[in-house]
Amino acid sequence: MGIIKQFADTRKAQEGDGSIQLTIPANVVDELGIEGSDDVLWTAMEGEGYAKIHAPNRH
Repeated sequence: MGIIKQFADTRKAQEGDGSIQLTIPANVVDELGIEGSDDVLWTAMEGEGYAKIHAPNRH
C-alpha cells in the first residue's frame, strides 16, 4: 500500500557482525519500490541529525 500522507516510526537498532542493522518498515519499502537485491542509497549531511532513504534507481 505504501505511505499515506506522512509516516513516522521507530525501529530498534541491532548489532551483528561488526555493524548496526535497521529494518525498513514494509510500507516504506512499498512506497519506494525496494526489492530484495536492490542497492539502496542513504544520504546524510554532517550535523543535520537525519538521513534520507532514496528509491532505487532503475534505468
